[in-house]
Amino acid sequence: MNRLNIYITILFSAFYSISYSQGEEEIKKIRFGIDFGIDFPNKQYAQFLDGYHPNGVSRILNAPITRQQIETKLGYPILDWEFSQANIYSGSVFTGLYLGFDIKPSFSVVMKLDFSVIRFSTPLVIRLDNPQNFTGEYENSIINAREQRFLYGLGIEKKFETETNLTPYASLGGSFNYIQLERHELIIAGTKYNIMRINNLQAVSYQNIDGFGYGFYAEGGVSYLLNEKYSIAAGAVFSFQKNEKYVENLTINSTYNTIKIEDAKGFLPSIGAYIRLIWN
Repeated sequence: MNRLNIYITILFSAFYSISYSQGEEEIKKIRFGIDFGIDFPNKQYAQFLDGYHPNGVSRILNAPITRQQIETKLGYPILDWEFSQANIYSGSVFTGLYLGFDIKPSFSVVMKLDFSVIRFSTPLVIRLDNPQNFTGEYENSIINAREQRFLYGLGIEKKFETETNLTPYASLGGSFNYIQLERHELIIAGTKYNIMRINNLQAVSYQNIDGFGYGFYAEGGVSYLLNEKYSIAAGAVFSFQKNEKYVENLTINSTYNTIKIEDAKGFLPSIGAYIRLIWN
C-alpha cells in the first residue's frame, strides 16, 4: 500500500500546483465535495476468484492432513467438488473526494478520488461418499473474496446554467485505478481456509495480488444550490477501466481459459450512482 500512498500524494500535489499557479484574476471558485454511492463492477475479474487456481481449493482439499480433518467433520470421504459457473460481484458502496476548479463560469477542471471495498461470494459443491445415500451426498461450501479498489480521475466538467437552483452537469476525464485482493477464503462447515496465492508451499508466504491500471470515465447529474456555502448533487458515473497487471497476478500459472484472460485485460465497463455534498 506504500506505493499507492505515494502515488496519490503526487497526484494531489500536482492538482494543487496547477490550480494555484493560475493568476488570481482567473480563479473564480474552488469547490470541495464528498461522494457516497453504489458501484456495480464489471464481472470479468470475478471469474478468476472461484478458487480454481492451483493453490486454491485443490491445495486445501488435496492436502492429506487438511482433507482428513474436513472428512472427519463432514462424516464422509470427499469424492470430488464442483465450481460455480455464475461468478459476479455484489453491488458495493463507495466513498469519494471531489475537487472542482472553475476556469470559466460553465467549465471546470475536476478531480475525483474514489475508494470501495468489493465483495465476492460463490458456492462450491463438495460431493461426499455416503454408501447409504444412493442419490448422492453433498456439502454446500462458500468461497469469499474481498478487493480494495481506488480510482483517481482528472477531467473537465460542463455546467448547464438554468434560472433555478438546479444545474445539470456532465464531465469526462481520464483515470488511474488500483486493485488489491485483500482476502480470499474457502468456508466449509463454518471453518475458514485461506486460499490466497502462495509463493512457497514449504514455508507458506502469500503473494501480494494487486495492480495499477488506467481508463476513462464520464459523469452526468444535477446539482441543487442549498445556499451560498453548500450544494447537493446526484449523478451517475460510467467508467471504462483496464488493469492488466491485476489480471496477470490473478491468473499466473493457472489453467483459466486464455481467451477469457485476454478479454479481461481490456477496457471493461462499469456503472455507479452517487450523492455528492459540495462546499462551494
